[in-house]
Amino acid sequence: MLRTILCFLLALGAMSPAARAEVYQPLSPWNIDYGETSCDLKRIFKGESGEIQIQISQAFDLQGGSFYIITQPNGKRPSWFADVNFSIDETGAKMEKNTGFQLNREENILIWQIYRFDLDYLEGLPDNVTLRLNTQKYPEIALRMTGMKAVSDAFRQCQRNLYETFGLDYRETEQLSRQLKPDTSPGGCVTSFDYPDIALRRGYQGKVWFMLNVDKEGKSQKCTILRSSGYPVLDDTTCETLLKRGRFVPALDKDGQPTPSIWTNAVLYSTAR
Repeated sequence: MLRTILCFLLALGAMSPAARAEVYQPLSPWNIDYGETSCDLKRIFKGESGEIQIQISQAFDLQGGSFYIITQPNGKRPSWFADVNFSIDETGAKMEKNTGFQLNREENILIWQIYRFDLDYLEGLPDNVTLRLNTQKYPEIALRMTGMKAVSDAFRQCQRNLYETFGLDYRETEQLSRQLKPDTSPGGCVTSFDYPDIALRRGYQGKVWFMLNVDKEGKSQKCTILRSSGYPVLDDTTCETLLKRGRFVPALDKDGQPTPSIWTNAVLYSTAR
């Protein structure tokens, strides 16, 4: 599944929280950099208060994408959590996400990190709309989103790249009218509580790339390890857990009927705190 990371480098002037934000306009086209298992989309926006650089990084990670915003500090607390409300002026589409704030004193910046950002919220956007982000503590941020076809095309190319990495055929997936997607948050399928005790004691770490065959009812039927972590106990735990818990919204064929499909992704096992 497609997941996304957005990084905003902001230079914002002082603004009352109640004030309507200036809408930052695109200054450059989307710059797309494809990697083996991810890709980065970058763009610069400009307003009277300065420039904002956006980076959308699509990574194939079971924990989902993250949405990053980097701003000047507005307070001295080293870290805390709050909600960010996303809204689209022209369509009324809304989304709320919980955000972690982390103050970097050395660089004098504040990093917002929103876990498990829903890529579909951006991928389905019509062109030339205003995206607004609101929190209780920080001024509103408003961005004019254009060139969204380039974003959607890049997301699809990223998926093709992943399939090619593992020698899979993406043509059948491209013909689907709706892609397979997890019925619940992907990060809830395999959690830190599933880390095998023996692997923890011995310090085993690694990333397990897998493929799930999912039937037209959305149930996981088969798990294949595409790239091993190097430790059979981690590979086996991944497949056993996903087969037990993996539930999906079924894919639809070109006629709109539920159809079997596959899901590729990865689980990262790490002892780092």
